Amino acid sequence: MGALPPVPRQLPPVFSPLSGRDAELERVGEMLRPSQGALPLAAIVGRAGVGKSELALHAAHRAAAGFPDGQLYIDLRAGELRPADVLGRFLRALGLTSLPQGLEERSALFRSTVAGSRLLVVLDNAGPSPGVWPLLPGAAPCAALVTVRERPVGLPDRQVLRLDVLGERHAADLIVQDIGAARAAREPEAVRTLALQCGGLPLALRIAGARLAARPRWRVETLVAQLADSRTALDALTHGDVEVRASLDVSYAALSPPARMLFRRIGLLGCPQVAPWLAAALSDADPSDGVTGPLAELTDASLLRRTAGGRYGMHDLVRAFAEERANAEESREQRAMTVERACTALLALAERVHERHYGGFFTMLRGKGTATTAITAGLADRLIGERPIPWLDEERATLLAAVRQAHAHGLDELCWNLAMTAVTLFEAYGHFDDWRSVTETARRACVAAGNARGEAAMVYSLSSLLLFEQRYTEAGPLLQDAIRLFGDIGEIQGRALALRNLALVERVGGRAEAALTRYAQALPLLRAVGDRAAEAHVLVNVAAVHLESDRPGEAEPLLERALATFRAEGVPRGEAQALTRIAELALRRGDAARAKDAFAEAAAIVAAVHDRIGEAYVLHGLGEAQAALGQCGQAEATLRQALALAVRLGERHIQGRASLSLGLLLSGRGDPEAAGHLRTSHELFAGMGAERWRARAAEALAR
Repeated sequence: MGALPPVPRQLPPVFSPLSGRDAELERVGEMLRPSQGALPLAAIVGRAGVGKSELALHAAHRAAAGFPDGQLYIDLRAGELRPADVLGRFLRALGLTSLPQGLEERSALFRSTVAGSRLLVVLDNAGPSPGVWPLLPGAAPCAALVTVRERPVGLPDRQVLRLDVLGERHAADLIVQDIGAARAAREPEAVRTLALQCGGLPLALRIAGARLAARPRWRVETLVAQLADSRTALDALTHGDVEVRASLDVSYAALSPPARMLFRRIGLLGCPQVAPWLAAALSDADPSDGVTGPLAELTDASLLRRTAGGRYGMHDLVRAFAEERANAEESREQRAMTVERACTALLALAERVHERHYGGFFTMLRGKGTATTAITAGLADRLIGERPIPWLDEERATLLAAVRQAHAHGLDELCWNLAMTAVTLFEAYGHFDDWRSVTETARRACVAAGNARGEAAMVYSLSSLLLFEQRYTEAGPLLQDAIRLFGDIGEIQGRALALRNLALVERVGGRAEAALTRYAQALPLLRAVGDRAAEAHVLVNVAAVHLESDRPGEAEPLLERALATFRAEGVPRGEAQALTRIAELALRRGDAARAKDAFAEAAAIVAAVHDRIGEAYVLHGLGEAQAALGQCGQAEATLRQALALAVRLGERHIQGRASLSLGLLLSGRGDPEAAGHLRTSHELFAGMGAERWRARAAEALAR
C-alpha cells in the first residue's frame, strides 16, 4: 500500500493578538462557511499596511479546524508570481510530482485534485483579479481567502470585506502591546497623538511600536516630534527593513499615470482634503468635469478616502509620501506651475464669493497680473451654490495651504491676493488666527520679492485685523505704516482705506474731531478711484461720530445717502450697517418702534449673507430696542443671545456693549447678576482702549 498524500499545513504563524478587528474576524468566518455548493470566498480589500494579511491569517487559523484536509498559503507579491508557478507549488504540496506545463492544464488538475476535499486556500497579497481565478478551487467544501488592494472584478458584496484603518482606541492598543502598559501610562497623551499620527494604519503603528520598544530610553514624545514634521515622518516610520514608505510605493506604482500625477499634486498642495474642482485644477483639467477617473482610482487604492460633501481626504503620512514623489519626479518649475494653477482657480472662486457677499469688488485691494484660469463667473456660481460664505468656509484649509504653497514657490502676487481675498471669510466668521497666519505669510513673501504694493496691502490687512480684535492702540502705528507705504508707491485706494481705518482708531479713543479729519481726507480719494461702497461706509462712520457727539441732525442725511448708495450698488452688508445706524438714531430720538423695525430688517440681511459678527451687532441693537419698548423679557433673551454669539466669535467690542446693556437692564430690577456684567464691560473696554465706552461702563458701575 502506497503512502497517504501529505496534508498541507502552510499557514504562517501569528505572533500577536488582533486588536480592533472582532467584527471583521466574525465576518470573514461567516464568508468561509459553505453555502449551497458554491465556493465560499472571502476577499479582504484594502490599502497596503492596513492589516489585510494579519486579519486573513487570524481568520484562517481560527477556521483551520473546519478544513481538515489542509490549508494552502502563498504570498503572491501583488501579482509578481506566475499563476502557473503557484499552481505547481500547490500541486506538489498535495503530493503530485508529474505536472503539466500549461496554466490551464495545471488549473484543471488542481481543481480535480481538491474536489470534495475540505481544503482552505489563502492567497495573500494578490494582484489584479485575472491572475487569481486559476488558483481557486472549484466549489465547496473547499474555501478560499484572498487579500488584495483593489476589489476583484465581478465579486458580489457578500464576498468582499473592505478593511479600513483602526479607530483611535484600538490604534493606541497596538502601540501599548509593543511598549508595555506601564510605559504608555506615563505618556498617555503622547500615545494618543502617536496613534493619530499613524492614521490608524496597523503597519505604521507596528513600526512605531517596534522603534519605541527597541529604544526603551526614548520618550514617546520623541517619536511624536519626528512624525510632526512631514520631511522626517516617513523616515521615522522605518524599522529594520520594514517601512511605511515601501508599502505606499507599492500602491503608488500600481496606479495609472494620470492617477499618479494627481496623487503627487495633491500631496504638493498640502491640503487635508480636496474637492473635485481643485483636483481638476491640479491636473489642468476642465474644472466643470473634474477628474473622476483618477479620483476613483486613488479611492479604490485607499490612497484617498471619500468624505462628506463629495470631497476627498488624504492622511498626513500618505500626503508626506505624495509630496516626496512630487519633489522627486517633477522639476521646481513644474511644481510652481501646479501650485499657480491651483491658487489661481481658488482665487477666482474666493473673489466670486467676495463679489457676491459685498455686491462687488468694493473696499478691497486686488493684485495685478495674476494668471488666467478656466473658472468663469458662471462656473464659480455653480460650484459655490447659494451660500457663498459657508462654501468658502468649507475651503478654509485649502486657502491656508494655498497661501503657504504660493509663498514656498515664489508666487508673491498670488500669495498676497489670496490672503487679502480670504479676509472676506475671516471677518465674517471671526477666524482671526487664520487671518493673522495667512497675512503674515503673504507679507514675508512680498518683502522677500520686493513687492511693495503687496507688502503695503498686508500691513493694512494686519491693521484691519487688530481693529476687528479691538486692539486699537496697536492698530494705529500699523495704519500709519500702511499710509506711508501706500503713499510711497502712489496707491490711492489703499491709502484711502487706511485713512478710513485710522479714523476709527481716533474715534474709539474719544478724539471725535481727529476722526472727522481722517474721514474727510479719505472721502475724496475714494471718490477718485470710484469705490462708492467704501465712500458710503465712510459716510456711515461719519454719521456715527455725529451720533456719539449728540448731533443726530447731522447724522441722518449721511445715513440716508449711505443707505441709498449701498442699495444702488448692491452691497447687502453695507446696507445692514447703514440700517443699524439708522435704528440707533431712532433709538436716540425715542422712536423704539422704528428702531426695532430697522434692526429686524438688518437682521434679515446679515442672516442671508451669513455675517456672524454683523448678527451679533444687530442682536444687541434689537435687544436695546425691545428694552426701550418695555419688552424686558424679550430684551434680556436677545441681549444674552448677542452676548453668547460675541463670546463665541471673540468679538470683544460687542461683547462689552452687550454686557453693558444687559447689566443696565438687570440692575433696573435689582438683579445681583447686573454688577458682574457691568464689571466685565468695564474691563473689556479698558483693555481695548475704548475710552468713551469705558467711561459709560464706569458710570453705570458707580450708580
